[in-house]
Amino acid sequence: MPRGRPRLSWGRVRTRRSRLSSWGRVRRAPSAYLSEQHRDTPATGCALVPLGAAAGRDGTDGDVHLKDAYERQVRAYLDLIAGLDENAEDAEEARAEAVLTLSALVGAVLMSRAVADGDLSDELLETVNRRLKHRAGSRPARP
Repeated sequence: MPRGRPRLSWGRVRTRRSRLSSWGRVRRAPSAYLSEQHRDTPATGCALVPLGAAAGRDGTDGDVHLKDAYERQVRAYLDLIAGLDENAEDAEEARAEAVLTLSALVGAVLMSRAVADGDLSDELLETVNRRLKHRAGSRPARP
């Protein structure tokens, strides 16, 4: 791996931040993230999915650049998601929902790419998509 700081998709975070201006849009976002297209085209998708395992192993030889870059990306997405949560009672609740949402999204895509059974792969994406939408829709709007 070349020296220096790996670049994850920071531009995508900034672009998405400007396009996503309400919690209503966050409710719709799982459909795109958990799509067959995203699953089937990993080269153009979110960097959190393919780099997670590598970042978890990074640092054993003293090179922690990947781990640092990965953490910055996770924090950026958590801040983005939490900042758009209009239904949270406070920042702590918004952060907790962001952690749950990001973990479910990344985990579902990772597992859907890793399993051989196409039906199971589809089930992972569809179930997480449906449950995240249900969860977002069942939270009362704050005045």
